[in-house]
Amino acid sequence: MPGIQLFLRSREYSLLNLLKINKIQRLAYPMVETIWPRMDLKTQILALTIPIYFCLGRYDFNCPATLVADYYESLMAPVKELIWFEESAHLPCWEEPQTFNVLLIEKLKPERHSETLK
Repeated sequence: MPGIQLFLRSREYSLLNLLKINKIQRLAYPMVETIWPRMDLKTQILALTIPIYFCLGRYDFNCPATLVADYYESLMAPVKELIWFEESAHLPCWEEPQTFNVLLIEKLKPERHSETLK
């Protein structure tokens, strides 16, 4: 798994951090079973007042792109973008880290949205 390898090679994270993340995932699982199935973002979040970017892995079978694309089309936002990662599945930030990091830096530049959000 790419995440475990990143943790084990990272100077920023320790094995203890990895264990804590696993614990959090176990504790969050009931939410996955009870809340997520009832979520309908198309009726619950119709619009945002901030820029939003959807980063999708072309091979993601965890979160079908058709669902995201459908929601993207219905969502109103001052800036919105659907961004495909052609070599990724569910975790583009780990599967294509260089591409993801460059994109993140570019999209988060303060001057990029200053006029749009006024």
